[in-house]
Amino acid sequence: MSRRLLVALCIIFWNLPVHALDLGLTLGSNSEYNNNATFNREDKQEEVEQIFSLDVSAVETRKNFELNTAVSLERRSYLNGVFEDETSVSTGVGVLNFNLIESLLTWETSYNRSEELDDPFGPQVEENLDRRDTFETGPTLFYVISEIDRVTFSSRYINAENSDPSLADTERSNSQLAYFRYLSPLTEANISLGYEDIIKPDGGRNYDKYSASLGLTRQISGGSLALSAGVSRLEDEAGPEETSNTYSFLLQKQNVLAHSVLLSYNESLSDTSLGFAPVDVLVIEDDGSSTPTLVLVEESYEINSVVKRRVFGAGLSRDLATFDYSLSYSWENDEAVEVYDVSYSKSYSFELGTRITPSSRLSFNSELSKSSTKSLVTLTRNRSLSHTVGINHDATETFRISGSCSYNQQKDKDDQPTDAFSVNLGLVWTIL
Repeated sequence: MSRRLLVALCIIFWNLPVHALDLGLTLGSNSEYNNNATFNREDKQEEVEQIFSLDVSAVETRKNFELNTAVSLERRSYLNGVFEDETSVSTGVGVLNFNLIESLLTWETSYNRSEELDDPFGPQVEENLDRRDTFETGPTLFYVISEIDRVTFSSRYINAENSDPSLADTERSNSQLAYFRYLSPLTEANISLGYEDIIKPDGGRNYDKYSASLGLTRQISGGSLALSAGVSRLEDEAGPEETSNTYSFLLQKQNVLAHSVLLSYNESLSDTSLGFAPVDVLVIEDDGSSTPTLVLVEESYEINSVVKRRVFGAGLSRDLATFDYSLSYSWENDEAVEVYDVSYSKSYSFELGTRITPSSRLSFNSELSKSSTKSLVTLTRNRSLSHTVGINHDATETFRISGSCSYNQQKDKDDQPTDAFSVNLGLVWTIL
């Protein structure tokens, strides 16, 4: 599927005027030495990993046409041969929208490739990476009733392909009807209804999903607040019906005792072939974000299992003239519906940074993660503690140099520690 989409995007690029495209091109090189690349307590193996990357993006916006795509290519080499060299399309995003009837009807198409570690405590190598390709296409109707009322309707065909053979490659249709109304200039309420049908279960669970929710968003001083509550119901052709409540809460606010604060909670229902939408738990100024993802570590999941998920996140950050810092906490709980498989995880992180010069930043990061997964026959526990000291230097407006030293310690359910030390050097050159 991903190959067909890339070919289609190449055809689009070829037929558009070059001057109309906003192109982006970035080259990267990253070298890392690790004294225990496999995280083996008894047989430590040193490795030097070399990554060359090419990031390409293109944006084109016209009156009746919108294109936004980005692709990242990577070549990984291992000097000591602990892992096999490989070349891959690590991530990719594509959006192609046509305005069929101005301000009323659009046809939207999107593609996304995401990566997750099969073992979250293992090395980031090809053998431990699971990739998911998601392709969506369909119409969206946007109708303005009045200055305070509007209605939207969307229908999507969704194709999800997973590199993990234990997960299904499903095809489904999804429709959403939503009504929005401004209660005041700062407050908007909405009600939505949804229906999802599995067209191709690929040997997994085949069900119809019905959903309904009520939501409220409000702009507050220095931030925003969003609330929603609803219910989802699965009607399985061969199994039991499942009804679950869904909730979401997101509060973002600045200038709380001179800090930026983020609180979030999300409770939802999905299946393992499609996964869950990312839930942001902390946005750090310009160093990245912490995004919890669904981690599947138990083989007892069916190839298209339905999973209930609850996620809570809290973040606090402050940016001063000479230094900045941030703290975050996240908690996740995944529970399979068909079998007894429950996983928990907690994560704490702290980062402190300071500007050495206007173009150089020194930082220290510490993170503690705990997770456990239990079923009727197994119980696994993991604990990971990492400390990283890093520096970023903008040599020019288009060339960045970065370096870091990291120490990582992991403990299993028997409380046996395994540690590793790594040194990293990265170069990034933005050509366009």
